[in-house]
Amino acid sequence: MARGRPRPKESMVELILKFARENCWGYTRIMGEIKKLDLTPPSRNTVKRILKEAGLDPGPKRGEGTWDKFLTQHAKTLWQCDFFNRKVMTLQGLRHAFILVFLHVKSRRVFISPATYKPDDAWVCEQAKAFRAYARENKLGTKIVMRDNDKKYSEGFDKEVQRRGVEVMKTAFRSLNTNTGV
Repeated sequence: MARGRPRPKESMVELILKFARENCWGYTRIMGEIKKLDLTPPSRNTVKRILKEAGLDPGPKRGEGTWDKFLTQHAKTLWQCDFFNRKVMTLQGLRHAFILVFLHVKSRRVFISPATYKPDDAWVCEQAKAFRAYARENKLGTKIVMRDNDKKYSEGFDKEVQRRGVEVMKTAFRSLNTNTGV
């Protein structure tokens, strides 16, 4: 009697290798593409093993540099920001309270906004100003602020952050691996 998991079908192995060779994708992306084909991919470790056995690196290759190199190179001036919310009981009933968090990648220092029930344009712009003042007062470099594509980030927010040459970088849609730590 055979022990352990059954080996993946040869057609699945061929598909994994085809994706890796033709697109330079890593194992996580390959698994996602297999799911899009309405197929069940093998486990992460199995996909990594298949790639290694074929002499392929299981990590993605995206041209010059890697994400890790980018983070290392820009950590001193890179910030990540994101919204968090919690339901809180108020006199008006259950409501969502929002905060905006900025994380300095190198030092791991955090700026946390005051909470609000209404994260509108005026509020997010005010938090952007407060963040810039915090970074300046604490002598924390600010060249890049990364954020996701949440609709709560307004044009005003981006413009306020971009003052004095700060770049706003948006993460790609559904790209959790590009979050820097928030």
